Amino acid sequence: MITSNTVMAILALSLAMVIFVRVICVIYHLCIKTHQQGKWHFMAFGYSYVAVGAGAACAVAGVSWSDPVWSALMAKAAAWLFLLGSFGLILFDRRPRSKCDGQQRSSVAPTSPTA
Repeated sequence: MITSNTVMAILALSLAMVIFVRVICVIYHLCIKTHQQGKWHFMAFGYSYVAVGAGAACAVAGVSWSDPVWSALMAKAAAWLFLLGSFGLILFDRRPRSKCDGQQRSSVAPTSPTA
């Protein structure tokens, strides 16, 4: 008989598989030669993806285990790993920053002068 815990575990694993595949693909395609910000920036960006993947694994474990103590521990670990990974992905983003970073952007498009 399939219980609600089994259904939740299958659903959590299905959702986490998307995250695992994305993490593996991004890390596989990283190349330090094309990373312009340096070795430490490169490593921090890669480990940020590892933290997101570990957070997904902890989330699956937290949903799957029936022991309330371990389930709560894994849920907290998942939350912290997702926060840490997201922080790192934003901070160590490898895309170039725009010239307007830090400046308030106008929501009104510039108009051309009329005679």
